[in-house]
Amino acid sequence: MRQIDATPCCFSDGNLTEARAGLGSALVGISNPRRYNSRRSRSCSRRGLNVVAFLELDEASGRFRIRFDYGGREFKRSVKTRDEGVAQGILRRVEDIIWLLEQGRLEMPPDAEPGHFILSDGRRNDKPLVQKPLTLDDLFTLYRKALPEGAKEANTITTERLHCKHFLRILGAQTVAQALGLTDLQR
Repeated sequence: MRQIDATPCCFSDGNLTEARAGLGSALVGISNPRRYNSRRSRSCSRRGLNVVAFLELDEASGRFRIRFDYGGREFKRSVKTRDEGVAQGILRRVEDIIWLLEQGRLEMPPDAEPGHFILSDGRRNDKPLVQKPLTLDDLFTLYRKALPEGAKEANTITTERLHCKHFLRILGAQTVAQALGLTDLQR
């Protein structure tokens, strides 16, 4: 794990831009990220500034990680990129969100997980849920379960089942229903 050249987030009387300009690149090559041994980070603490966010490069995967402190807790998350420019942009957004939270201009919901909330620019309270796509087999099963008893004649139900089997045989039971196009239906 190696830390990259990044401007840490520091706050001085609420002026984030001034703090960024005064620090340059700090925290480079520090082997233990919890110890801020660089000369610049020590000068930050003497001036009453708090270093709260920086990037790391995971050499095994080549992806960047961000580490930041908020509310007395340390958070370490992958930023899911190998591009240093993108990682730097995410670092700046995290710094800005933390600054807005500390200034009271943005409020975190009580049920929010701070790491996800900060990395989502203050928009999301929890991890996004990935919904299972609706397959043709699932669609036909839901249709049959939702059909009230006696709503259709037995002959009609038998014909529908025959057509459903035909659909599943031609298109496949695991075909995603929302992905079907005109060419699929004309087979």
